[in-house]
Amino acid sequence: RAHGDDRGEFVLVIGALPLVLASRPSRTVELDVVVRARPVPAPAAPVESPAESRADPLWLLPVERVGSLQPADPVAAGEVVPDGYATTATRTVTCRRGGVTRLLPFVLT
Repeated sequence: RAHGDDRGEFVLVIGALPLVLASRPSRTVELDVVVRARPVPAPAAPVESPAESRADPLWLLPVERVGSLQPADPVAAGEVVPDGYATTATRTVTCRRGGVTRLLPFVLT
């Protein structure tokens, strides 16, 4: 699971690993991280923020409607990409077990 903020920074919490990865004696684990985002709105795009103004510093962040709060919801489970998320960046990341890994930014163009 991951959570992003208004600066594009995010925290990714890795849950239980598959047995084949968890049983390796290495101090690190390599994971493929895929980041998906919506493209930046066009200058004439309608403002989706609750303030309905471009003066709102978060105006370009879409207001997303939650389809379901159930754990089995495919979007919440990360199995289905939400509508409009077309920009993708993928990178293999080496994480230290039990520690924090700081990465270079994912650049989405």
